[in-house]
Amino acid sequence: NLYVILIAPPGVGKSEVTKRVDKLWRGIDEHFTGATSLTAAALIDELSAAERTINRPGESPPIVRFNSLKILSNEFGVLMPSYEPIFMNTLADLYDGTLYSEKRRTKNLEIMIKSPQLNLLAATTPDYLGQMLPDGAWEQGFMSRVIMVYNGEQKISSLFKKMPDLKAVEEN
Repeated sequence: NLYVILIAPPGVGKSEVTKRVDKLWRGIDEHFTGATSLTAAALIDELSAAERTINRPGESPPIVRFNSLKILSNEFGVLMPSYEPIFMNTLADLYDGTLYSEKRRTKNLEIMIKSPQLNLLAATTPDYLGQMLPDGAWEQGFMSRVIMVYNGEQKISSLFKKMPDLKAVEEN
């Protein structure tokens, strides 16, 4: 499990990174990419549906089943518009990759995910993160599991400068 948040002021190019990762992720067969905006319950529904099976002839066990989901959000504020303790705690719990189960009285809902695997890549500004997270959030489970990548350097290019050929990068 890997939770990464790209943090930079507006205009630095966070979405350029997330667009390329999104293209890469969606190009991998039999992998699941989740919705950009979802609730904790919707996250569990998507993760539960994202079941993968790997056949390993001659190995023990010969078949491995697990649930694996990738979530990519160009704006962390779309995924997490406000601080929601239930959502944050669900993400923290899933991070450890151990059994996750849910049971509700209504609609006979019972979910059991034996081996959850979740990768999260989001981008945001320092301002948004500072306003959205209460002081205590930095000492709780979710933020201690996040890799924060910060870049505050804005590169201003000339409008008339010849751009490098990126076809090879975009094709891969």
